[in-house]
Amino acid sequence: MRKTPLAHVDAEKVKLVRDVVRSVPSLNSASTHAEVMRVGESVLVESADAALLENLAQTPAQLASLRRLSAWIVVPLKIKNNSFGTITIGRSESGLHYGQSDLLLAQDVARRAAAAIDNAKLYELSRQERARAEAATRTKDEFVAMVSHELRTPLNVIIGWLRVLRSGTVPERTRERALEVVERNAIAQSQLVSDLLDISRVVTRKITLGPGAGRLEQRRHARGGGRQARAGYQAHRD
Repeated sequence: MRKTPLAHVDAEKVKLVRDVVRSVPSLNSASTHAEVMRVGESVLVESADAALLENLAQTPAQLASLRRLSAWIVVPLKIKNNSFGTITIGRSESGLHYGQSDLLLAQDVARRAAAAIDNAKLYELSRQERARAEAATRTKDEFVAMVSHELRTPLNVIIGWLRVLRSGTVPERTRERALEVVERNAIAQSQLVSDLLDISRVVTRKITLGPGAGRLEQRRHARGGGRQARAGYQAHRD
């Protein structure tokens, strides 16, 4: 259990309650917050007699602390049947006692407090979900921008050379080189589209990978050839 705030109009009483809580950290007997958490039912101790205090205390120090209380009410904080905390109200050194009307008031306060806490938790969850959705949207936008750039680059090269070829003033040697450039960029464009389709299949879990035999030497050469092609393409683009 986590610690909860303590409040009293008298600062000395706050210190008293804090001392009691520290000296009696976890009593699991009846008429305590642990029992209220377990069963989800309120506890009203109208007058703490000596027999009750001796039954609750496990050590002389705990008994000395409990004797400073004359009465208490413990009500659960719960939503439906789920208890997630308690509110404890106590009297000390005043000679006054609690009754059924006090219990009803405490239960009403607990219901309102539990609803407020639950609403705060729901708001925090919705805020976190909204933040995750906004982050996912930003990531998607960044991905789309990157893909658009990568797709546009080879297209610009292809369109540029096609315009040059259409002019009809290109020498034969330059024409052959232009066709090679167009073909190379068209292949790059096709590979980009293929990669995007593969990513889409991975995201939608429609891609199947299976083991297959292959020679490491061939794969190494293939990777080296790919690096050379990319280097040549980059050099041409520059």
